[in-house]
Amino acid sequence: MTSFKTIEVSVLLYLGVAIVAGATIVYEVALTRIFSIAYGYHFAFLAMSLGLLGFGMSGTLISLRPAWRQALGGVRLGWLAVGASATFFSGYLLANNIPLDPYRVGWDPGQLPLLAAYLLAYALPFLLTGLVQGLPITSWPERAGKIYAAALAGSGLGGLLALLALERLSAPGALTAASGGAAISALLLSRAASERSARNKAWTSSQKAVTGTSVAMFAALALVTAAQPGWLQVRMSEYKPLPQLLRYPDSKVALNASNAQSRIDVVDSTSVHSAPGLSFTYQGSLPRQAAVVIDGERILPATGVDQLEPGFFGALPSALAYRLKPDSRVLVLEPGAGLEVATALHGAAASVTALESNPLLTDLLQVPLASRTGNLYQDPRVRLVTANPRAYLAGRAEDFDVISLALSENRRTVTAGAFSLSENYLMTREAVDTYLDRLRPGGLLVMHRWLQLPPTDELRTAALLIDALEQNGKEAGRHLVALRSFSTMLLVASKEPFTDDQIAEIRGFAEGTQLDLVHYPGIQASESNRWNVLRNDRYYQSFRSMLEDRESFFRNYEYEVRAPSDDRPFFFHFFKWAQIPTVLSLMGKTWQPFGGSGYLLVLGLLVVTTLLSAAMIVLPAVALRRQRAGIPRLQPVRPVAYFAMLGLGFLMVEVALVGRFLIVLNHSALSFTMVLFGLLIFSGLGSLLSSRIPWRPALAALVLLTAVYALSLSTILQILLKVGLPLRIIATVLLLAPLGILMGVAFPKGLRRLAVDRPAMLPMAWGVNGFTSVIGAVLAALVSLSWGYSVVLAAGGLAYLLALAAVWKSPRPEPD
Repeated sequence: MTSFKTIEVSVLLYLGVAIVAGATIVYEVALTRIFSIAYGYHFAFLAMSLGLLGFGMSGTLISLRPAWRQALGGVRLGWLAVGASATFFSGYLLANNIPLDPYRVGWDPGQLPLLAAYLLAYALPFLLTGLVQGLPITSWPERAGKIYAAALAGSGLGGLLALLALERLSAPGALTAASGGAAISALLLSRAASERSARNKAWTSSQKAVTGTSVAMFAALALVTAAQPGWLQVRMSEYKPLPQLLRYPDSKVALNASNAQSRIDVVDSTSVHSAPGLSFTYQGSLPRQAAVVIDGERILPATGVDQLEPGFFGALPSALAYRLKPDSRVLVLEPGAGLEVATALHGAAASVTALESNPLLTDLLQVPLASRTGNLYQDPRVRLVTANPRAYLAGRAEDFDVISLALSENRRTVTAGAFSLSENYLMTREAVDTYLDRLRPGGLLVMHRWLQLPPTDELRTAALLIDALEQNGKEAGRHLVALRSFSTMLLVASKEPFTDDQIAEIRGFAEGTQLDLVHYPGIQASESNRWNVLRNDRYYQSFRSMLEDRESFFRNYEYEVRAPSDDRPFFFHFFKWAQIPTVLSLMGKTWQPFGGSGYLLVLGLLVVTTLLSAAMIVLPAVALRRQRAGIPRLQPVRPVAYFAMLGLGFLMVEVALVGRFLIVLNHSALSFTMVLFGLLIFSGLGSLLSSRIPWRPALAALVLLTAVYALSLSTILQILLKVGLPLRIIATVLLLAPLGILMGVAFPKGLRRLAVDRPAMLPMAWGVNGFTSVIGAVLAALVSLSWGYSVVLAAGGLAYLLALAAVWKSPRPEPD
């Protein structure tokens, strides 16, 4: 292996590595948005898995090709960066045109090659950027701390740049910008450590080629980024609502906009008709509506409230709340395009505060969409606020007569957790407790949900309300009302027991609108299932059983419907292992990705990544054994275990923190980038300081600190909700600093020790760390779904404890 001193290595090397690492993170973040738009939020986690898999593969390749390290120079690194730049862009164009149908992958073998090609197109750039970072780290271990620090710092800054790119550009535009960044890194790397002519200082022809290619690519990519041509847009699955809506003859996209949080398309069409739960007693015409489509998936009806016929709003289920509490002060959470706001105004609300978390949607509602909503948000009684609802309620002392969680999402047919991976911090025990606390005496909490059969969504909502009421010392049955239409269920919780007059009003409303009573204090079985008649009314029976013996009901019910918590905020995760025979029998017979088996998909991915990782680890081990002919036998178990546990621990801690900080950072893109920024920037600092920090004490402190975070993070986050977003962001980064510094020490420490004892194993260590990181990311998703983020953090701490146990002694001193 060539010594570090045999090559000229300048600051440009560190800068080049930092830029390519940052470009990789921008690419990864852009992929999360692309996958969400193309197929759905539940695909977004693939971006992280592909990235880590690519990095692991780079370690395998470095192990199998030791000559790459023997003659490493800047030109080789430059060409690899050029390849990354090219595949960032071309891989997206290729994958975007592959006719992959994920709805058929579980049962159509013909889709498997397409899936493989799709994933390979997106994974190849990660492999190349992994080589750009892994080759210098494993070739020059005495400088591994500085190079690793540069990579981590670049990755952290890349998270911030990704957020900025998504705000200013579309997701494909951010990806194109990442490609341009890789081209810049190629230019720097080729100049940082160039092979010089022995007779003069002229550049070699290879370096000139790298320079010319990278400059030309950057110029072309800059033009594409600025132009944002139509062929660059994400191709959506034909099963998503937006492509289906555009199939209607008169449908057209009137407006398109995007930010880091979402893509919004406004579609004008006479086919848009949405009034969830509207009573059959309403015989008038439906209002003019436009479709506001979020990420091609969630359709919000923008209703022209100025052209409605009498009786429309009174026939909606949520009108009950305003019959019970006229002249009320109302808070609507996530109002969508405003149908619930209009219902409150029609119910003679004195004032309506609408909390919308997406600033892009707020901007559109106030100006471009104003005419389509009948100037709803210009009504002096309405105040539209852009805010995280949980943070808004935690940081203010406002009280309301009615708090309504608007039904502003599509109906999702739920079988075995196709939407399991989506967090919802508005539907947790802690959230509902906050809502009840913000009600005035006699106030009402209103939740309108889609009806499911078998009941799932509505039962979990009921479980949330019952838990919150009982935790506040109330007899839940006396404070809860539920009615169902043919498609939705309305649940109303009162801070005080419902009075006889209110019960009479509820019964009269149900009779007049022909909505079926599911529960009210004193309901008789004969009063249920009268209008929308079911052969077996599971709704009434389920509510009755839940109120009588909740734990027994949860234990025996075929779906998991216990109330979620902030630590486990997966409202749509209804999976139980007893469902597996049903899931398998439905493969290929239901219009859901993978037969609705979202949880089993993640479990299958864990099995696949574990087997693939094991194979990729064995390959370099076999190659290393062949290279050791005549050399005393090595005992690599401890180093392999050490770097494997570092990969598992880092990713499990990272995934848990991204999920937990989502509650204070408003949306997934901001949470992902800020947690990544905080961890990686401070891990880079830890890597720089690693030569001065004792190895074992640093790992021991990391294990202890991880346990402290697992026990205290929920309390800390509740405190952070009370301050403004800028302070929440600053606090997030500072909270991550101690963890990041300690996490950054472990890897370069191990590399330097390995360089002294077993230098041939350096590439294998890089690969093992990458592959177990893939396993850690998928395992973290499974553990969080089943037991919560605190357990994931604890598991990450356990992995670091095992890494501490695997630290090995060396008869030779570690280099400075």
